[in-house]
Amino acid sequence: MEDQHPTRWGFVGGYFVAVCLLMIVAILQPVSSGRVAVFAAPWSDRSAVEIIAAAGGSIVSTSESGMIAMSEADHSGFVSSLYANGAIFVGSAVAIAACLNLPWATGAIQ
Repeated sequence: MEDQHPTRWGFVGGYFVAVCLLMIVAILQPVSSGRVAVFAAPWSDRSAVEIIAAAGGSIVSTSESGMIAMSEADHSGFVSSLYANGAIFVGSAVAIAACLNLPWATGAIQ
């Protein structure tokens, strides 16, 4: 017996994908205070550490490549300042460290 409503499954699948993407975006959003992960663009001449320094933040730890670094968001507008100084993505350090399995993300500068 054929399904009389084939678009129903398309709607259900699309809804599922949309809800999953929304949850991922919500989890990765940076907090107004606390630890954030800063990603520098691979094509940029600035590392994540330089972006954090230009934004007036403190560096907690950094990846070997320098393209990802953790910082403390210690003043209002810090996340906006990171984007203004060249960050391509700023997210919650806790969620990103858990998702990407970054062992250096919770320690001191390496």
